[in-house]
Amino acid sequence: MPVTAGVFLETQLFVTNNFDFDRRAFAELIDRVKEDRGRVFLTSVTVGEVKRRIQVQVKEAIRFSEVRKYLKVLANSNVPEIRARSERLFPEPVTDELVKQFEDFLEKTKATIIDCSGVNPELVFQQYFELKLPFQEKKDKRHEFPDAFAIEALKDFSRSEGRDIVVITGDQGFRTVCETHGMTVLETVEKFPDKEIAEREPKISAHVLDCFKRSIPEIKHQIDRDFAMSGFELVDNEGEVDGTTLSKLELDHDPLVVRIDRNSAIVEVSVHLEYQAHISYHDPDATHYDKEEGRTYVFNTIHQTVEEEVDFSSEIQIAFDPDDESYCHATIGKLNDGRDFEVTANEEYY
Repeated sequence: MPVTAGVFLETQLFVTNNFDFDRRAFAELIDRVKEDRGRVFLTSVTVGEVKRRIQVQVKEAIRFSEVRKYLKVLANSNVPEIRARSERLFPEPVTDELVKQFEDFLEKTKATIIDCSGVNPELVFQQYFELKLPFQEKKDKRHEFPDAFAIEALKDFSRSEGRDIVVITGDQGFRTVCETHGMTVLETVEKFPDKEIAEREPKISAHVLDCFKRSIPEIKHQIDRDFAMSGFELVDNEGEVDGTTLSKLELDHDPLVVRIDRNSAIVEVSVHLEYQAHISYHDPDATHYDKEEGRTYVFNTIHQTVEEEVDFSSEIQIAFDPDDESYCHATIGKLNDGRDFEVTANEEYY
C-alpha cells in the first residue's frame, strides 16, 4: 500500500485555504476516498480547533461591516451586488454555514476522527515546561497546547494501527515535531494527490510533467491571451481600468499532477504576473455631491498608471498519447479562479 494512502489534515491548512472546501485539492481528496485510494484522518482536537478558527475569523470579518453605516447610499442601487454591500452582516449564520460546510467535507471524506482523550496531559505539560516542540518556537506558547495533544494522539494512533500517515501542515512547529517522529510531511494539500499519483503511476506522471515542460511556451501564450481579455476592477476609487500591459509572466518550477484520467491529466501550477494598469477615476478633491439635486459633479478626472502584481494557481489540462511520446497538448483553465483582477490607485501618478 502506498505511503500516501493515509493523510492527516492539520488546522492551519484549512485556514490557509480560507475554509474553501470547493477547492480542487479538497475535491481530489474526496475522489480518492471514493476510489479507495486514500483515507483522511483528523483528531478530535483538530476538529474543534477548525470550528473555533472559523468562528474567530468570521467575527474579524464582521468587524469590517462597521463601516457600512457610511455605505447606506448603496442600498438605493438597483444592482443586487452593489446593494448587498450596504446590508448588515451577522456572525452566527455565517459561522453556522461554514461549520456545516466543514462537517459536510468530513462526511464526504469519511474522515476518521482520532480521539485525543487518551493523551496523557503530564506528557504534554512536560513538553511545555521543557520548551520542547511545538512549544519551543512560539512566543505565546499557550496556543500550542491543541497541537501538542493532536500530535501525541496522531503518533499513538499511527503506531497502534501500524499505519504510515502523511501529515499536511503549513505550521513549522507542527511539521518539525512530526518529522522528528518519522512522519512524512507535506506543506500543502495540493501536494498530496501529486505524491499519490507519482507513487501509483510513476511513468505516466513523469510523462505528464515532461509534456507540461514542453508546452510551457504555449501555456504562456494562452495566459497572455486570456489575461488581455480578463476583467479588471478598480477597488479603492470610483473609476475604470482603461487598459493593461503585461510585463512579466512566470510559472512555478514545481508543477503538481493532481489528476490522471486515461489520456488526459490535470496539472496545477503557480502563476506570477506583473503588469501596468492604466486607470482613470474621479478626483476626490474636485468632486461635489449636491444633496438637493441628488447628483454628483466631477470637475477633474485623474489618469494614472500603476504597477500591479498577482499570484494565483492555474489548472492546466494536458492531453497526451501513451503510444506517441511526441504528442501533447495543453489547455489552460480560468485565470485567477475566474475572478476579476483587482487594481488599486496609488498616491503618486503620472
